[in-house]
Amino acid sequence: MSNIENQEIIEEVMVIPQLTISEQGTPLTSSLDIANVFGKEHFHVLRDIENLLKELPEDFNQSNFGLSSYINQQNKEQPMYNLTRDAFTLLAMGFTGKKALAFKLKYIEAFNAMENIIKNTNSNFEQSQKYIELEPDKDILPRNFTSKLSEKGLKAIVGYMHFIAFLNNTTYETIENYCLKTLGISSINECNGYMGNTLMSILSFYQTNMFFFAPQESCLDLDSYKNAFYGLIDYWKLYKTNRSQHYIELYICTKADIQSLEQIQTKEQYLKGIFILYKGILKDSTHEK
Repeated sequence: MSNIENQEIIEEVMVIPQLTISEQGTPLTSSLDIANVFGKEHFHVLRDIENLLKELPEDFNQSNFGLSSYINQQNKEQPMYNLTRDAFTLLAMGFTGKKALAFKLKYIEAFNAMENIIKNTNSNFEQSQKYIELEPDKDILPRNFTSKLSEKGLKAIVGYMHFIAFLNNTTYETIENYCLKTLGISSINECNGYMGNTLMSILSFYQTNMFFFAPQESCLDLDSYKNAFYGLIDYWKLYKTNRSQHYIELYICTKADIQSLEQIQTKEQYLKGIFILYKGILKDSTHEK
């Protein structure tokens, strides 16, 4: 469960609002998420938005407020709005109090981070194609929107998700669900090249800005250590340098003073392996610069 879904510990753990990306590449937040984060009833947020719409120019409304819907717990379709940064800013002006100010700042941070991710993903796409390893599609649309991720590319993303879950002491499903919702897709297999690179940028942001997700008890069992370890191997095999499986295994065995990866069995041994892998990836990254 992410922090925005666990308001009881809101003051103890940093929160990050749930943003999505429109087809035009614009970061959006929803009225439903705003209600969750600010601790308001959703119908109150809808009411405030509809009051705003009456006062604002029609062209602004069409560009910044998108009427949508969601399925509630009773399996009924209910209305909601998707808001741009400008729309959120106008709406949040009416939210007062110390906690409201803190939440506004978190939204600003989230919008800034997502806009930087999108900007960097777009500007660095050509350089990062080998990083995600794309399989060209025969479509006439731009390659970055039609290219499919290879099996190797998908494994790298899944592996990195396992590592981010490990860092945040949460479950893989928490990280995956958050990323899928951000991109507006239901499965990693739906990723095209652009989405894949965007996902990697989002995950890198989570890596350097930890604790956006509420820790979950007993989630770091042996499998979590193992998945993070082998996930980093899959990630490194594709990360810029395209290291081979043999190279990485030899690197780990040399640093850990073991004969094979099969000797790694305990949490402590996997943790040591994770540190070795992470340092190796950082070393590769530094050398490429």
